[in-house]
Amino acid sequence: MIRPLVILTSSYPYGQGEPFFAAELLVLAQRFPRIILLPTSRPAGEARAVPSGVEVADDLCKDWPSNLARTLRGAWRGMRSRDVWHELRLRPADTLDPRGLARCLNFWEQSTRFASALAAFLRAHRLERAVVYSYWATPSALAACLVKRHLRDLAVASRFHGGDLYEERYQPPYLPLRQVLLDGLDRFFFISAAGLRYFGDRFPIVGAKATVMRLGVEPPAEAAVAPDVTASIRILSCSWILPVKRLNLLVEALGALARLAPETQVAWTHIGDGPDGAQLRDAAADLPASISVRFLGHLDNTQVRAFYASNPLHALINVSSSEGLPVSFMEAMSFGIPVVAPDVGGIAEIVRPESGILLAPDPAPEAIARAILRIGSESGLRSVLGAGARALCLRDFDAKLNFSALADALGTL
Repeated sequence: MIRPLVILTSSYPYGQGEPFFAAELLVLAQRFPRIILLPTSRPAGEARAVPSGVEVADDLCKDWPSNLARTLRGAWRGMRSRDVWHELRLRPADTLDPRGLARCLNFWEQSTRFASALAAFLRAHRLERAVVYSYWATPSALAACLVKRHLRDLAVASRFHGGDLYEERYQPPYLPLRQVLLDGLDRFFFISAAGLRYFGDRFPIVGAKATVMRLGVEPPAEAAVAPDVTASIRILSCSWILPVKRLNLLVEALGALARLAPETQVAWTHIGDGPDGAQLRDAAADLPASISVRFLGHLDNTQVRAFYASNPLHALINVSSSEGLPVSFMEAMSFGIPVVAPDVGGIAEIVRPESGILLAPDPAPEAIARAILRIGSESGLRSVLGAGARALCLRDFDAKLNFSALADALGTL
């Protein structure tokens, strides 16, 4: 008998985050007779539609009071916790400076709040034998592991992406309480082989409980129309505007391109917004006239796919300092659009010689500029890479195949 599946998300189906989870949920809903979504936050706005039969409960996204007293109480409880003291003994002192310790205590405080609400929810709905699947290895996953200590018939699994995996994204380079996950998770699902290697190098005891479980997209029936050979070079970036995305480096690269090839016209479109949006738009305003720029802001997944289908593009460009294995790449490649990106995280698993141009992890603006010029002007290269990108996506990143494998793995717990 297949157990009920309880899925912990950051905010889905609320807000704009986790847009690619919809395709995964659709496949899971076809396999599990009962699914309950438990988001841990509820941004303003209407909820997105979920498949028939999927329940949504708000028990974990309460309006927790944010005040100094609560923070101090949480810190005090954390400092009395065996898990936190074990963490202090395990971790090198340089990763648990005051900032690291504060992150640990904050992580612990959030996790215990979620754990209390999750345990109450599971007991109230007779879900003590459910499979609890956290979409992120964040406090929600830790909460599920804490609950499992008391509800021992639970099965607990979590995905690991990028920000919840790579410690180097933080200062100090530290993610808290990994040992609790090691002890509590029944399965570790990594979206890339690089992520699995990264975690395994640090925690080799994970062993057979860890596997690569890729994300995926639903490919369109046919590739999008490629740009005309006489057209300007048309490139797209698609991401949140955050420091880790290094979009100012792309602005520098486009300035370098204008110096290398002054007669070349380039049209750059960016989809996505974020806290650094105003700064990026100001920087782009100083680009020379040969570089035209459009900022489209946030688009939902349906709108992004419609853009790919109706706007001929030479390439998707990414210059991030850290990534997991971006779904934005899969989406573009499914339409036959090559990718130019640095060799960080799991990117080399999707940007291969046949599907795009792989840059150095920390590329110079001139190197990015030359890659854009190559893909936009070298005879036949765009067509070859576009065909290779779509073929690779159909083979390795098909949503139905990849999420069916996930459903199989969760169904055996």
